[in-house]
Amino acid sequence: MLNTWKFSGKTRTVPLSEGKKSTEYLISPTCLQTLLAHHRNHPNDKVGRHALRLYSDDEIQEMLTHIPPAWWVSQSFYDAANKE
Repeated sequence: MLNTWKFSGKTRTVPLSEGKKSTEYLISPTCLQTLLAHHRNHPNDKVGRHALRLYSDDEIQEMLTHIPPAWWVSQSFYDAANKE
């Protein structure tokens, strides 16, 4: 479930060096993915941790390895997610 990604269909173009451009795709995260990202960004938030109370700290750390740093992802991430 954490390796399954749903995309919103929105894209944006990001300028790179030497006039090149890159396309990024917006992920529509699941509720669990959103909670995990919030916990990663605010680890001392007790309310956020309470929402994940069914999972141990070790399970949460394992799940966090699957969450990208941002909801806008690169073309290669998008291609890999759609290959499955």
